Amino acid sequence: MRAVADAPAGGVLLHCHAGKDRTGVVVALLLGLVGVPDTEIAADYAASEDRLWPLYYRMEAEAASDPVKLAGIQRQKPIALPETMQSVLDHLHTRYASVSSYLLTAGLTEDELGRIRHRLTGKAST
Repeated sequence: MRAVADAPAGGVLLHCHAGKDRTGVVVALLLGLVGVPDTEIAADYAASEDRLWPLYYRMEAEAASDPVKLAGIQRQKPIALPETMQSVLDHLHTRYASVSSYLLTAGLTEDELGRIRHRLTGKAST
């Protein structure tokens, strides 16, 4: 989050190995911070699944000659159910009340949250 707040003007690239779980949570936090409804965040997360199957099949094919590696890949199918992200968001709201409160508890400042909001919306933070 701090990297997004402190990045110079322009785009910010965010990724992890498969681009679903860690990336999904960070993107969910960013979207929640700017007021995107949870149902839309969960739907965005679920949309990842269709886009990740080609990567999964490529990784599976590349590991075909290595049974141990293949088994590991096959345990990591790119399933991205909206209910999974909704559970994460429900927990966050129950425990911390809001994305802002969670991020403040995690050590970000109001100024950093404002810079993130401005980066994502172009609007000054209030």
